[in-house]
Amino acid sequence: MLEVEGLYAHHGHGPVLAGLSLRVDDGEFVAVTGNNGAGKTTLLRTISGLHKPERGRVTVLGRSPAHLAPEHLARAGVGHVPEGRRVFGSLSVTDNLAVGAVGLARDERLEVRARVYEMFPRLAERATQRAGTLSGGEQQMLAIARALMGRPRLLMLDEPSLGLAPAVTAQTLAHLRRIRTEWGCTLLLVEQDQRLVQGVADRTLRLTGGLLHPDVEVVR
Repeated sequence: MLEVEGLYAHHGHGPVLAGLSLRVDDGEFVAVTGNNGAGKTTLLRTISGLHKPERGRVTVLGRSPAHLAPEHLARAGVGHVPEGRRVFGSLSVTDNLAVGAVGLARDERLEVRARVYEMFPRLAERATQRAGTLSGGEQQMLAIARALMGRPRLLMLDEPSLGLAPAVTAQTLAHLRRIRTEWGCTLLLVEQDQRLVQGVADRTLRLTGGLLHPDVEVVR
C-alpha cells in the first residue's frame, strides 16, 4: 500500500526527515508518534504530494507523488485528513462533503454520502448547518467524513485528537476502528501522545531525529 525509502525533507529552514523509511501493508493500521516539530506532518504531506522531498522515494498505491498532482492521488484513493481539520467554515456540512466527492458520479456520491451519514448521524442532523458553527468534535467528524467521500484505500490522519476533549478523542478513535473494518481502509495516523494509539493501532513507530524507530508492538 505504501513504501517510503530514504526520505529526506526540510520544513522551514531545517531538515526534519533524514533518510526515513516506512512500509505499510494493505489493511494495516499504523501509528507514528513524535514530539511537536518531529516531522509527522511533513511525512504525511510528502506522501500525499503536498510537500516535495529533497531526496528519497515514495510509492503509494503503486504511484509516485513526485509524478502526480495531489488531486490525482486523491482520486486514486489517497485520503488525507489535515491537522486542524481545515473544514470550509462558510459552507454547509453537505457542501463540505461534496468537495470530497469530486470525481464521483452523482449516484455514487449519494451512495457514499448515505454511508457517511450512517456512520456520523450527528452530521446528518446538521446537514444544512455551516461547518464553522460546529463544535470541534463535529468538525473533526466532518473532516474525516469529507476524506471518506473520496472512497480512499489509504486514509492518513494528522493528529485528529488535537484540541479535543478525551471523551471526544476516544469516540474519534472508535470511528477509525469502524472505518478500517467497514470501509476496508488502510490507516496511517500520526499523534504526539503514544498512549492514545496504544491498543488501537497494529504497530506504532516513533519519529525522532528524522528517522522512524520501533515503539510498542500492539497485540490486537
